Amino acid sequence: MIRSVQSETERALIRHSPDAPAGSRGGGVTFIHHLGASLNAHPHLIVIDGVIARTDESLRFHPTRLNRGDVEMPREAIRLRVLRLFRRRGLLEPDVIDNNQWSGSV
Repeated sequence: MIRSVQSETERALIRHSPDAPAGSRGGGVTFIHHLGASLNAHPHLIVIDGVIARTDESLRFHPTRLNRGDVEMPREAIRLRVLRLFRRRGLLEPDVIDNNQWSGSV
């Protein structure tokens, strides 16, 4: 699940970094915080606000220009990827996703 969030987040950063060349990459840290009496897992993703591209001799930072509306597309992609993962692992019935019965957010 964390890999899905990371990859969709990186795609959004690259898509909204107009000056970044092909091959640019996002950067960030992912960690799982265990909280509560049952030590529930709470994943966190902290990302830089841009992407990094390799030049001939160094790395160059390219800022991302995001607004709140730009977050909706990756949020929906993450939601669908997580639902498919749950279906593959047998945590959700296939018709729940296929019939669009799940409308919660991730």
